[in-house]
Amino acid sequence: MSEVPGRPKQARTAGEAEGNPVGDAPGRPKQARAGSEAEGVLVSVEQRAPIVTRYALFEGRVHDGMTAKFRAAVLAEVLPHWTAFPGVLAVRVCFSDERDEGAPELPLILAISYADRAAVDTALASAARAQAKAATEAILARYFDGRVHHHITQAHDHVMAAAGSVAAASA
Repeated sequence: MSEVPGRPKQARTAGEAEGNPVGDAPGRPKQARAGSEAEGVLVSVEQRAPIVTRYALFEGRVHDGMTAKFRAAVLAEVLPHWTAFPGVLAVRVCFSDERDEGAPELPLILAISYADRAAVDTALASAARAQAKAATEAILARYFDGRVHHHITQAHDHVMAAAGSVAAASA
């Protein structure tokens, strides 16, 4: 990120602002540095290397009256397996609350991020993935009618951090 005239040279990544220097950790992407003197101003903290994210889109419907149980089961019974995948950087479990008129129903969207495609392949071949797949299938049989499809993406994150929180971390 280029220097902005009139702004101090305070430099912190978004992770550092939260007390976690993820940009400096081995195997984690480096992040550009940003800073600002103004409270409430948003600054983009750009990620230098794209992250590979494998999405699982659960397209269909949860059985009537079972949404809360479905969500609880996913978090209690499957999430621990997903977080145990080798090479995982982040797991994001998203439960849908609303959708556009005419859009397909996606009650669950799972995003698991890795440093590169080789890490995805390692995770897919792991025992943890086999256990997660079995636990997922058990939950789907109890609560869900539909299909699951996967998409592998390269994410170019532009994390927006409040400039005041970035500046405060450097104090």
